Amino acid sequence: TRFPSRCHDYGSARGLFDLVSDLFKHHLDLPERESSLLACFSISTWLADRLQIAPSLAISGPGQELGIDVLRLLSCVCRHPLMLAEVTAGGFRSLPMQLSLTLLLNQQELKPNMQRLFRASSYRGLHLPGNGGSVVDLYGPKAIFCGNDAAVDTLGGGVIHISAAPSQLQSSALDEHVQNDIANDFQPQLLMYRLKNFRKMPESPVDVSKFTFATRPLARSLAACYPDDPELARDTVQLLRPQDEEIQGQRYRDVDC
Repeated sequence: TRFPSRCHDYGSARGLFDLVSDLFKHHLDLPERESSLLACFSISTWLADRLQIAPSLAISGPGQELGIDVLRLLSCVCRHPLMLAEVTAGGFRSLPMQLSLTLLLNQQELKPNMQRLFRASSYRGLHLPGNGGSVVDLYGPKAIFCGNDAAVDTLGGGVIHISAAPSQLQSSALDEHVQNDIANDFQPQLLMYRLKNFRKMPESPVDVSKFTFATRPLARSLAACYPDDPELARDTVQLLRPQDEEIQGQRYRDVDC
């Protein structure tokens, strides 16, 4: 994992957001909306311990190499990132989440017990039973590469959905040296963003009433991460509109609804 040893001025919230978004466009050739959503998630990890619901990210796509590259790039800009593969329910419960980790998971099969843990650990104060009568607090932001849309759909609407199409770029463009350079540049700026905004986060003024109930908590959490830039908060919420419309469409086709 990465722990920045210094902090550095970042300019404006919009400028920092655009720089993080450009990372995903430049290095992975991802579209504008997907890159912006990845920037939303990355910045939110630095303030997740001030949110009632930790934003989570689910990535699907046919190319495992690209999915892992997305996780690698996220590890350069997320707070205290930890990359893991094929985590079991028991292994998940044993993680030292008191370190305020951002979990970056390559999880090709998402079994029902992992789905439940993934959802439960997104809510602050929702402790889970541990061994010997103990309880564990697994709250924290998570990004997971599932590989297929069916696995992503099981997580519901309270998760940012990203579909990563195969890139024409060579994977060697994001080698360890490049990752370290990106992290050394961005981690100090993001730490400063946390220090300046940690005490400023009120209830988000952005109207999310037109979103489905599943999407509203996620939208509020993302918007709350930009207390000094209401316009940026509204723009980030609108990035969720396509996936929310898809949820509405699924409800219209569901005979139980």
